[in-house]
Amino acid sequence: EAPPVWMREYGEEDETAVGVLQCAGRCRLARKLLRELRAEEAKRPQNTGWGFDTLTSVYMCNAKTVPSTRMIGEKMIFPCEKAVAHTIVQTYEGKLDLEGRYSGQGKATLVNGATYDGEWENGLMHGKGLYKWPSGVSYKGPFVMGKMLGKGSMRWPGGNVYDGEVCDGRRHGRGRFQMVMESDEVEDESAVVTYEGMWANGRRNGQGTLLYDSDGKQKYDGFWRDDERHGQGVMYYRTGNVYSGTWRAGKHHGHGQMLWYAKNEVYVGGWQNGLQHGKGEHVWFMEVQSGSPFQTQNRYKGNWRNGLRHGHGIFEYADGSRYSGEWVGGKKHGQGSFIYPDGKSHEGMFDNDKIANNAPPKKWAASGEIVLKIEDVLAEAESPAAELTAIRNTLLQYMSELKQIFRYYSQPVSQEPVNKMT
Repeated sequence: EAPPVWMREYGEEDETAVGVLQCAGRCRLARKLLRELRAEEAKRPQNTGWGFDTLTSVYMCNAKTVPSTRMIGEKMIFPCEKAVAHTIVQTYEGKLDLEGRYSGQGKATLVNGATYDGEWENGLMHGKGLYKWPSGVSYKGPFVMGKMLGKGSMRWPGGNVYDGEVCDGRRHGRGRFQMVMESDEVEDESAVVTYEGMWANGRRNGQGTLLYDSDGKQKYDGFWRDDERHGQGVMYYRTGNVYSGTWRAGKHHGHGQMLWYAKNEVYVGGWQNGLQHGKGEHVWFMEVQSGSPFQTQNRYKGNWRNGLRHGHGIFEYADGSRYSGEWVGGKKHGQGSFIYPDGKSHEGMFDNDKIANNAPPKKWAASGEIVLKIEDVLAEAESPAAELTAIRNTLLQYMSELKQIFRYYSQPVSQEPVNKMT
């Protein structure tokens, strides 16, 4: 039986090993388990991109041709026969057992160019050892029947380092990975990027923290799925911006809060694929004038679609204007009402951020007068004269504060983030 294509690519030496193994495992169970091994390796996601490593299972020569330890049974060991070991190991220096198999401490050079220095048992790498690939990648840690399994350390050319748990040659469990990032995720290509957290099958999965630069000013702390931010997490950007909320496939998705530090803006609400979507509230804080205790702001509360105001919403402007109605694509469009700073208002249809048909505004119907019957208060007072003096002082005090607030807010705003009316 000729070896399949996926086996041929490893060279003539490995083909010999395949042939010996196939002859040793002609039984139906052996062939079935070999097919399962091939299918498992074929569907295994490649450990590419972020980690620069494609660490396949290390079973003697790191070829995918050697059967697993469960070939005969879950609890039985499948030792590597001496003839098979010689087709895989090119040179060996170390101890042997009574049957001539590698056992104890030993050094080996494999036919694929890799080297191993460590403990052996039943002809397999078993115990603590150091495995080096021809590419320069190395693994130092425990081996279990020819597989990397346990807490170990990996080194890549260029200084990348992983310290943590490993399963079947891949980062799996809790570990810390430090490397030089060369991608669009960071501006400084010489930045030392550090990830510490959970791994699954060679990728970031579960809770973990990623520092995008050496000083830690840009970092993500939260959950991951297949190397992407996914689930609840907080992202601190170098610019000072902060997003706290849910993620999906590396983008803001679900409910979250975004703070734009330089722009003095904050948004709380729904997100979809990195854009504001659903119900949410966005506030634009204006610069406070020197010596003034008052804060001005533009505020929108309502529906969003793909990052734009869309649907019903209320916009309150810093100068006191207010629009309540329908929005389409970030503009006032449809039925709505607009109140001007002087109290005038318009209620009707809006078209593309303008009043439809240029309808004139009408006077606001609400009365601005307040009727206060002081005699009702004085009738129950023990000292009407003293009570009247107290009322006058209170009115003067609050009238002064109201005048101050009115003067401040009635001043024209130099810049507005959103056009009110055209």
